[in-house]
Amino acid sequence: VLLLTSYNDAIGIVVVEALTSGLPCIVSDTSGAATYIVNGENGYTYKTSDVSELVKTIKSIARTDTLMYMSERAKHIMTEQFNFDKMGLLFYDTISKK
Repeated sequence: VLLLTSYNDAIGIVVVEALTSGLPCIVSDTSGAATYIVNGENGYTYKTSDVSELVKTIKSIARTDTLMYMSERAKHIMTEQFNFDKMGLLFYDTISKK
């Protein structure tokens, strides 16, 4: 599991790399990397600076069956939702708007 406990990380590219490799992630809700997290599917977000919530989240992901499921989902979600073609079209649509 990758933990990103930043309160203002803009993108958190390490999270993208981890998810693409099948590593579930736990990220703070104010991090830009929270965009890539589908709670309970490929990781979790937690309320920034809430240490007790972070501890509960870590404990909930620590089960082997949960990790295996999330690992598979992490790869799938990144491949389906954030692939080069989709992101390229999204970028093109964004810059093409007048």
